[in-house]
Amino acid sequence: MLGFNILSLFSNSLAVISTIIVIAYSTPIFLIVVVPMIVLYYFIQVRDITLVLYTCIHVTVFYVLESNHLSIWEPHIASE
Repeated sequence: MLGFNILSLFSNSLAVISTIIVIAYSTPIFLIVVVPMIVLYYFIQVRDITLVLYTCIHVTVFYVLESNHLSIWEPHIASE
């Protein structure tokens, strides 16, 4: 099943790339629109992935601190 999914991903990606190449060859002004869209899409995806990773790390660290009975919200007073 995984092999079929990888093959499908590869063939669909190749179809999209070849379609963009054919359109760009026949209509070069198309690249003026497509290149900024690709750059914008890339930066949006990287920002979203970074936000998701940051959130996962933050939640994990908070959970570890709370499970060790350490609260980052309350100061701890050393016992004398």
